[in-house]
Amino acid sequence: MTSRSPRPRSQRQRVEVAVTSVVEKRLGALPVAAEFLRRLDVAGIVDEVCPGGASALVTHGQVIEALVANRLTSPAAGAGGGLRPVHCETCR
Repeated sequence: MTSRSPRPRSQRQRVEVAVTSVVEKRLGALPVAAEFLRRLDVAGIVDEVCPGGASALVTHGQVIEALVANRLTSPAAGAGGGLRPVHCETCR
């Protein structure tokens, strides 16, 4: 009969981790809408038609993407009662 002695196990270092805080955000469909708008190149198309100024922090296309993504994920009208056309000085 063969004796079955336990195999020697290699010793691994153990690490203790303490989680101090957890942030949970519910994004819903926002990442899906944002990726869909990027695939359609909405920002690129808008920026071709209405280029922004050099001093702008974001382009017109990026603003439109954010507005459309917001509207797709939260379709209820805000306090303003709905969308109003807004024209920039460059596009007039």
